[in-house]
Amino acid sequence: MLQTIWRVLTWWPRTRTTIIILSLLIFLSSFACNCVLCSECGT
Repeated sequence: MLQTIWRVLTWWPRTRTTIIILSLLIFLSSFACNCVLCSECGT
């Protein structure tokens, strides 16, 4: 499994950047969900 990940990272250097962007998007979307659904903003 680790070898496969390493091969992907070696072949496609932008994979790391893509993972970072995806995690940021997931974090932002979950934060927005919390704000809208649970009204946690400003509390």
